[in-house]
Amino acid sequence: IVTILGAMGNLQAFDVIYALTQGGPIKATTMLSIEVYKQAFRTGTWAPPAPWVCCGSSRSRCPPPSTCASCSGARTDMLKLLTWRARVVFWAAFVLLAGFLFLPLLWMGITSIKPESEVFVRIPTLLPQAGTWVNYANLFSRGDMLLQLRNSLITAGGGAILTVVLATYAAYSFAKFRYRGRKPLMFLMLSAQMFPFAMMLISLYPLLQWAGLLNTHIGLIVAYIILALPSGTYMLYSYFVNIPTEIIEAARADGAGELFILHRIVLPLAMPALVTVGLYSFMWAWNDLLFSLTLVTKPELRTVGPGLLLNYIGESKSDWGGAMAASIVSSLPVVIGFAFLQRFFIQGLTAGAVKS
Repeated sequence: IVTILGAMGNLQAFDVIYALTQGGPIKATTMLSIEVYKQAFRTGTWAPPAPWVCCGSSRSRCPPPSTCASCSGARTDMLKLLTWRARVVFWAAFVLLAGFLFLPLLWMGITSIKPESEVFVRIPTLLPQAGTWVNYANLFSRGDMLLQLRNSLITAGGGAILTVVLATYAAYSFAKFRYRGRKPLMFLMLSAQMFPFAMMLISLYPLLQWAGLLNTHIGLIVAYIILALPSGTYMLYSYFVNIPTEIIEAARADGAGELFILHRIVLPLAMPALVTVGLYSFMWAWNDLLFSLTLVTKPELRTVGPGLLLNYIGESKSDWGGAMAASIVSSLPVVIGFAFLQRFFIQGLTAGAVKS
């Protein structure tokens, strides 16, 4: 069952692939869902393309509906019919998706203000009968929450900054230089994302142990860079490849060096993509549990994820109210950062979607 569900999920995968590669390069990463989306929405409407047969001629020789006297009326009626149906389907899907996404968050917030007697009941209630803020009051006096937040900010922030720096140089090299082995090297880097994270952890652990980086912030930052660098490189590559080469050639003709061109010309144009890669890397590292739980075992170096698991979830008893309150507080840095930078994030994700 797990194998079948996993295969179905991969077959229907859309958001990550479309955000990172749009199916490229040369359809190397395209999937069925990407091709269906492109075919369905290439006209910018919910309606399908022009009919295959029109005015007795093939689709390739059919004039546009606005200039075709015999079929413009039928074409318009068809669009109107499909439009209201599409709206019904769209809003129904939107409501279901919104409920699917926000119901767990709503339940988490409600549970955080419930007393323990209302959490462990046979039939839970939607709203607390006797709300309390004791879980938030006890939050910072239990489990070193402030220390764990600081550690997460250091590791996630350091990993995000270094990922952006390294991905910038790698993506610019892949996008604007031509040399032997460029594409194989790029695909080799992307192939690292094909392996399960647990398998990567097995090979990474002895290397960090040999280097003496276990139970250190640096070791955790290195792990985050290794995991986020391939995706970040390709996200920036999709942006850099669409920057007009004429701008770079003009700067070279004026005597500008490659580093000057990258730092003073290309990077200001690529600010949305840089913010996107930074947010992506930061959110991934902030929400990590597997690597931070394995590579760091000292309590004073523990990050938010392992801290929540070890302090609130136990084999015999779990404090779900406190865990929900801690989860809400620990998610605030990511929510605040995304709220301020969402404009750049959306621009970076849509980079490369339209070719000039």
